[in-house]
Amino acid sequence: MDSHAPAPVVSRIVSGDVPSGASELNGLDLNDPDFTRFVCNPVSGEVFRLPDIDGTKKTMFRGCQNTGLLTRSAAAHGPADSYAVAMLHADRSGGTFTMRRFLSQTVEWEKLTGLPSPLPIRRPMEIYPYTPRRDLPELHFVELPGGSGWPVASSTDTHVQGMHRRVGVSEGRLCYVEVSQKDPFVLSSFALDDDGVGWTPEHRVALGRLCTVNGRGPKDTPRIAVIDPLDASVIFVIVGEHLLAVDMDMEKVLRCSPADETDSVPYAITSVLKPCVLPPWLASAKIPATGTSSGNKGVDKSKALSDLLVRVDRGKKN
Repeated sequence: MDSHAPAPVVSRIVSGDVPSGASELNGLDLNDPDFTRFVCNPVSGEVFRLPDIDGTKKTMFRGCQNTGLLTRSAAAHGPADSYAVAMLHADRSGGTFTMRRFLSQTVEWEKLTGLPSPLPIRRPMEIYPYTPRRDLPELHFVELPGGSGWPVASSTDTHVQGMHRRVGVSEGRLCYVEVSQKDPFVLSSFALDDDGVGWTPEHRVALGRLCTVNGRGPKDTPRIAVIDPLDASVIFVIVGEHLLAVDMDMEKVLRCSPADETDSVPYAITSVLKPCVLPPWLASAKIPATGTSSGNKGVDKSKALSDLLVRVDRGKKN
């Protein structure tokens, strides 16, 4: 994201006659910033700049948030041969969805409009990264487990509620986890049935007696961080300033570490922590080569992440 703001340098005396520079940002304009998107290998630092959507960087209000990435490999467990980048946007007025999708084979963004919604869109929706491979995605509605549905909430309530429930993938299945709002803060997990129409209860444990730090239990409702992608019985929760790995099968805390999420409190829907499995070959893997269609005009070649980072002291004068 690229925006502009004046950045005056304010000098102040720290001790004696030794000044120290402190920068301030005033008048930062985030109404419609420029967006540039990249595909990045997080281990090697290699990046590939995606073309601008609709030929513009002004895409904040075009339904171009919550981007998902999906790779595909000819080998079962090898580096990717191709990838897709996609984002899904709900059109509340028409009861349909719009999807933007970039395929590495074509090097172009495509727009699929009028995707029918499986139910009327009557309340705000938070769409997590969504990356379908099919030419025409099929959208399905699966109701949450009994007792998990909440009344229509304000936007603020939606943000707060989002801290205490999570949908994720573990052991190859879609999982749903939630924690009750009052002591003993019961943590419950469910797995989507094979037919994709309902949920099977998997685990249920009271966090109030398990998640004690320095001899004290949770004061506020624990926040759900992530579901372990390899073990559906392990849920990471944030209690105060600590991250705890809870094994729901064994009903015990496996480990505890500091968790500094002050920048995401109190209205972050998802934790800044993300579940991932890094394969051993990722460090040497290259981002799949893109196609040769005319859509790649103006697209940068792959380069190292360090080539794109801009130092604040590089001598900009305005």
